[in-house]
Amino acid sequence: MIEIVPFNDRYAAEFKSLNLEWLENYKFFGPVDLKYRNKPWQVAIERGGRILMAVIGDIVVGTCAIIVGAEL
Repeated sequence: MIEIVPFNDRYAAEFKSLNLEWLENYKFFGPVDLKYRNKPWQVAIERGGRILMAVIGDIVVGTCAIIVGAEL
């Protein structure tokens, strides 16, 4: 069963790798994406956003970020 849990530092590596895989696959990768992937607390959570992780057991299978006031 998939469990949706809030981001914490133990998911940082998976957050980065899943986002990079998605961005590269769909050709959406840009310089600002490095900041979002490398500083999830500062860019999303501390600004009122959320990062959620989809987990099956101990395996992260997905992620979603809601970033308030994102730079595009």
